[in-house]
Amino acid sequence: MQQRRERRRMRATRWLLIVIVVSMLPVPWLQGGLRHGASRELVLSVDGYTVDTPEMRYLTVLGYYPLLQAIGDQLVRDPKGGPADLLSLDPPDWLRPRVNEPVAVALGMQAAGLDSPIRLSIVGHTPDGEPVEVDRFNGRPIRTRDDLVKARDLRPEEGPWFSTRDGQRYEGAPSDTLHRVQLRWSTRLDAFTTGGVPFGHVAALREQVRDLPVGASHTLMVALAGYAHATQRDLAPGWTFAGTGALDPLTGAVTRIGGLELKAKAAHQDGVELLIYPAAQRGELDGIATPGMRRVPVSTLQEAIELLDGLAPR
Repeated sequence: MQQRRERRRMRATRWLLIVIVVSMLPVPWLQGGLRHGASRELVLSVDGYTVDTPEMRYLTVLGYYPLLQAIGDQLVRDPKGGPADLLSLDPPDWLRPRVNEPVAVALGMQAAGLDSPIRLSIVGHTPDGEPVEVDRFNGRPIRTRDDLVKARDLRPEEGPWFSTRDGQRYEGAPSDTLHRVQLRWSTRLDAFTTGGVPFGHVAALREQVRDLPVGASHTLMVALAGYAHATQRDLAPGWTFAGTGALDPLTGAVTRIGGLELKAKAAHQDGVELLIYPAAQRGELDGIATPGMRRVPVSTLQEAIELLDGLAPR
């Protein structure tokens, strides 16, 4: 008991020191509220190699959330003694940069024709509350994106079914039977943004914050940086371009993000010449004046690559 109290005291002291130090730094996400956007150069580390892309910008909306979430998750414990996630009971792993940044790089490298394996698993809880991982769906082992896509197309006579790693079999699809179902992604790549998402430069907090569900709106640009890294060439040479969009690792679609108007204004103020954003939000920038900045909606990673490849060098 005494040792437990001492560990808690040390943890609280450590976080207090971190908060004091961080509060003195000009960190964007301490600026407060969802009031304004920011445009930042995207710098990426892939397996220890720095991918510096000065013409690429990622876009974000500034706010308090990540720091408060980091503190709360570390100081508040769930009934089993682990960190309690204050955003929700079980936020999608894809919202966590520790997951989405390496996988986005792998998606970009795959688009360049390189073999960059991405492992997929389906996890959830049985009606009794036990955590399980799906092993087969409609008889097909689930290990990759293609496995799941092909398994969903199978229509056995007895209807859909799946089995779990511990040998249990269930009728129906995992989402029909299990609770808190998630797709989880992983890759052998070690990749993270260092000049990208708003916590990249804060070494003391980076690892903790990368585990938090702070979003995936930068993953389109991370995937494009992975593509540029794999092909060893500049995208849109001579152009300063920015982008925002959450890349769906299952379909490659560029999905909706928040704060698009604020991000577009931030890109324009930063001198961006070309902005790419989710096609599903093409109407949200109507009436927003950004003279001199071309705005192009994109639906998929491949569409974004073709757009940038097709630009005339400046």
